[in-house]
Amino acid sequence: MKIVVYAQGVRSEVVNLITGSSQGDVIAAKTPELESALADADGLVLQDFVWTPDISAIAQKSTRLKWIQLLTSGYDRMTQFGVPKGVTICNARGAFSHSVSVHGIGLYLALLRGVPIILAQQKQSSWQRDFANVLAVPAESSVVILGFGSIGQEIARLLKPFGPHITGVNRSGAPHALADRIVKSSEAQPALQNADAIFLSMPLDGATRHAIGTQQLKSYKRSAVLINVGRGGLWDQNALAQGLHDGLIAGAATDVTDPEPLPSDHPLWTAPNFILSPHVSGASGEVGYKSQAGIAIDNIARYRRGEKLENIVTV
Repeated sequence: MKIVVYAQGVRSEVVNLITGSSQGDVIAAKTPELESALADADGLVLQDFVWTPDISAIAQKSTRLKWIQLLTSGYDRMTQFGVPKGVTICNARGAFSHSVSVHGIGLYLALLRGVPIILAQQKQSSWQRDFANVLAVPAESSVVILGFGSIGQEIARLLKPFGPHITGVNRSGAPHALADRIVKSSEAQPALQNADAIFLSMPLDGATRHAIGTQQLKSYKRSAVLINVGRGGLWDQNALAQGLHDGLIAGAATDVTDPEPLPSDHPLWTAPNFILSPHVSGASGEVGYKSQAGIAIDNIARYRRGEKLENIVTV
């Protein structure tokens, strides 16, 4: 068995953890030696965001490649550029759930407590308290989480002690202990119309692209806040910017945009009560390195033993 870790875009700490746990059958490779290293490899470990047409073409040439392990939860570029026929793809589902959820809740609390207003006033050395009447707390509020997978569930778990009523939204409508109720995606509109906060954590696909646009924003409470820790394409960014300027909702925050980076002339940059972080929610230092590497290490061990791999996805 031979597994290649494509080191491009991967923290050295993660690469070292993966290769250091091997039995000499896991090696690291950079771009110049990737093609030769992959020629007789059974598996490839890499980040989805480095999957390009060139890398896909190199993988197609490998006669032994059976499995690709992603170090990301998303696999958009795999879908976009294609993968070799018959190769199993696994993602890093769950590796970033805690840090992404902490980040999303941080953005949520910042909106509730008026942090964008506070920072703007601080820049102007201005002491004004007239915004205090719109400050809120999560207790007794209605929170809807669109996408109740690993991230959505972790958001719910971390939010529980704050005392909101949590509605999870998924495709099946199957109950979950971390939510006060679960509704199907197709039946979510009444819950969304009454929500004080809406988290977006579902995958981006044909059914969810621009799931939130002008029509949806008009149906929400004007006091509602939206937080996106999923993908930038889940909402219509132009509609969101206009909705914020028009006061259709109270505020929004995101760690993701479409495209990334967000163009400097996009109206979201100047939208009121809006927070944008540059896709950093997955970062969590040493804890994150161990979590990310751990998923790959576990699946390498499974592959070595001939067992079923975890986190298989269809692209």
